[in-house]
Amino acid sequence: MSIQQITYRYAQGKQWALVDKNNRNITEYVYDGISYLTEKLFEVCKKDKYGIIDDNGKLITDTEYDWLEKINEHLFSVRVDKYWGLINNKGDILLSITYDQIYETPYRLEETSYIQIWKNGKCGLINGNGEIVVQADTYDLIDDEIQELGIFRVHIKRYRNESYIKTHEGYININNEIVIEPKYKYIYHAFDNYFIGCLGDNRVGMIDIYQNKILQFQYKSIEVSKDAGLILLQHQYGKKWELIKIKRNLFDKLRDFNYQSMEISNNSTIKIKDKDLYGLMDIEGNIILPIIYDYISSYDNVEPYFVIEKNGLRGLADECGNICIPVQYELLRKVSSNLVRVKRNGKYGICDLQGNEVVPCIHEYLYNAKDDRIAVCKNGKWGFFDNNGNAVIDFIYDEVESFSHQVASVVKDGQRYFLDIQGNFITQEYYGKIRFQSHR
Repeated sequence: MSIQQITYRYAQGKQWALVDKNNRNITEYVYDGISYLTEKLFEVCKKDKYGIIDDNGKLITDTEYDWLEKINEHLFSVRVDKYWGLINNKGDILLSITYDQIYETPYRLEETSYIQIWKNGKCGLINGNGEIVVQADTYDLIDDEIQELGIFRVHIKRYRNESYIKTHEGYININNEIVIEPKYKYIYHAFDNYFIGCLGDNRVGMIDIYQNKILQFQYKSIEVSKDAGLILLQHQYGKKWELIKIKRNLFDKLRDFNYQSMEISNNSTIKIKDKDLYGLMDIEGNIILPIIYDYISSYDNVEPYFVIEKNGLRGLADECGNICIPVQYELLRKVSSNLVRVKRNGKYGICDLQGNEVVPCIHEYLYNAKDDRIAVCKNGKWGFFDNNGNAVIDFIYDEVESFSHQVASVVKDGQRYFLDIQGNFITQEYYGKIRFQSHR
């Protein structure tokens, strides 16, 4: 029977039972609780102990465990007292109940078939079949699976006189063979076969998966943008930076720079800072926006635009350094994909991404678009613009709530009404139970 044909039912005084689609009992009313595990299996509880039955009511494992967790369709972690073990969907014990943690861990690997196991403070790995890949006896943590390379990062804590002093990181493969020796203060996968590591004296460099040095360990930081084909190197001392271009896994140095800071912002732009002022550079090292701004930041995570600030006012620039919106607004926020909410002299308006003020800055307030409608307040009255900056609902309301499912709640002269996106009144039966965000 499929899970759609089976459910569980509570009968007062008789506890829980498994029943079929015709309400016929598959089990007796003997359980304190029943819940779904898989298509064919159910978790059952008796006197605070847990077990598993199948869809025919057959006992897979007795109610003998203090807790039970599903790992996948055929693996389950079980706990007795404070220790964990592993069973399969037939009730067979795969790992003895001697582990500190299985599956339930704050450092569980993401998007992987491998599961961490913990014993005596050490971390190991099992695969999706419950087989031990790495025994929990050497590493203090295993994380960061690089699936395309078939490797995992390992952490080993170092102690002196029983006091923790540092952690060494490296990589192993699924055969528990060391690929990159655990000797780095930190190390992480950069791209392809390349890794960025930091030695104990804080010198940063780059190696390949064969542990060949690609960039010497002499830098303060290394930033990589594979999409942009760039590597940005910061030297240990002074303001020296290097820009390297990646071409088919060959590294060509472009030139040196002397700036306070440099940051790869997107696939074609580098943000630079010098003498506490900011500008933009292209990936060839050419200045495309002069270093005259008090700050430059991303525009609501929308590429390829940047918010530029000077003397307390803001504007918008693109990735080529072109000024899209002049630096003349006190506030600049995204309203929709092509419109920007702006504020000048305490009043709000709307600009498009070409800098045209499609709604003049004469309004007390306006809100982000919902259902292609922007709530706007003018002279104490509320109305709505569309995403093109056209007034579509008159400024006659004392209070409005943002559109939801193409319906907005409005108040006029103390009376509440409901509008569609054309501004027509609609009945209560139409809008039903819709939640609104109030503006007044």
